[in-house]
Amino acid sequence: MGKAAQRGVVEDMTAEQQAASEPAAEPAPASAVVPTTAEQLAQQAAAVEETAPAVVTPVPQSPAAVQSSATEPAAATPAVVAEAAAAAAPPTEVVAPPATKSPEDKPVKDSFYHSKESHRRLRSTYLETRHLTKYKSLSDFISSLIDQECTRLEELYNNGEPFSTDPNEMPRGRPVDG
Repeated sequence: MGKAAQRGVVEDMTAEQQAASEPAAEPAPASAVVPTTAEQLAQQAAAVEETAPAVVTPVPQSPAAVQSSATEPAAATPAVVAEAAAAAAPPTEVVAPPATKSPEDKPVKDSFYHSKESHRRLRSTYLETRHLTKYKSLSDFISSLIDQECTRLEELYNNGEPFSTDPNEMPRGRPVDG
């Protein structure tokens, strides 16, 4: 920051702050741009119509079409633009947004304690039968076992309906044995 001969440091800083706070020039509105190609006409027509979201595919153009559009008059009304775009563009198809997984679909990691014998039995059973069953992983196998036992208990104690207790009410810490 260079100091001018007749100005102080505070004046220099004030001038810099004023220059930084001045608004930048706004770009010209899109309607002020005159379309020159069929593709630009189609884009402007889509903006004017503002219909449901659609996938717009580019239209292949011959050199003659580009040359003739460059020699046409520059002024076009929105209706003319829409008609030209409809004639030049193939019908578009509405594409659904990609499905996103909800947080409920995301796998949950659980940890629990069981005996070494239970652990050995679980893994051995999975490893010896995985080529005969539908289970792709040990997690799939364990999830299936949990689902089967939950279904059995729901049928036995709750008329086959899922239990309605909030799972967040699980007691924390060691169980109290009276």
